[in-house]
Amino acid sequence: MQKQLADLHLLLEVESSDEVREEVRFLHRLSFPSMGSHLFDRCFDDTIRLFNGRYDGYQSCKTEYHDLRHTLEVLLATSRMIHSTILSGRPIPPHIAELSLLAALMHDIGYIQREGENGTGGQHTLVHVERSADFFEHYGESLGLTVQDNKRCCCMIMATSLAINPDSISYPDEDTELAAKLVATADLLGQLADRIYLEKLLFLYQEFREAGVMAYANELDLLTQTCAFYKMVRKRLDENLGKLDRTLLLHFRERWDIDRDLYRESIALNLQYLDRLAGEHREDYRNKLKRGGIVERIMRAEAAEGSKEA
Repeated sequence: MQKQLADLHLLLEVESSDEVREEVRFLHRLSFPSMGSHLFDRCFDDTIRLFNGRYDGYQSCKTEYHDLRHTLEVLLATSRMIHSTILSGRPIPPHIAELSLLAALMHDIGYIQREGENGTGGQHTLVHVERSADFFEHYGESLGLTVQDNKRCCCMIMATSLAINPDSISYPDEDTELAAKLVATADLLGQLADRIYLEKLLFLYQEFREAGVMAYANELDLLTQTCAFYKMVRKRLDENLGKLDRTLLLHFRERWDIDRDLYRESIALNLQYLDRLAGEHREDYRNKLKRGGIVERIMRAEAAEGSKEA
């Protein structure tokens, strides 16, 4: 088992929403054998509709870093962390755990454009978390959530903002605070461990540029600064989010019979390759980013834009 499933991305196909849904359901049953997941099922379907442009009043998702794949990665990481946290002996009420799955699904909905809005949604980069929480405040009512549960989910969504210290949020209770920090941790792990994370950083640069974020001069500058970004992320995980990711080994051991933390390994491999790019391939870094056909897509779009300008 360990040799066959040596990499995180081999555990299941994250591009398959059906596979992800079934895995999350399975882990929910493992953690809470007597509890259903009807709220999760409905929210999952609505999330797919939102990203695909089949939700009334909204366009399809046009941001290619903060896309459906990213949301599914965060959902998976949240579910795995709930499982590992419970295995560590730290209890989570079943209802709060399910609310955290809803928050994971909806944490980046703020990038999706309402009908009539222009751009890709990248222009909302600096306010997307607030937009996500605003959306959920009304959406939660349609799910029949209580005012208190709606507040819980919005707190969990707000905790994913890198501009906010999660300890500064006014949580209704300690269980909500734990769940919020689990979702915030999963948001970071899900993207950093993604097999195509480095390629998707080129999309992230496009989103930043559309938002007027001037922290990076170009794609290479963003790639080069990402190693420093991870140091900030690691500090946030340890100091602000309670080192919750340290329990993940328990999940992989119990679920897959793998005695390793595959998130930590995947992140380390991404950072090692990124360091090599920044050190040895500054002139041809795009040629070294071959996964997902992302560079080819960007180059075709650039060529098409160049033709229009000509």
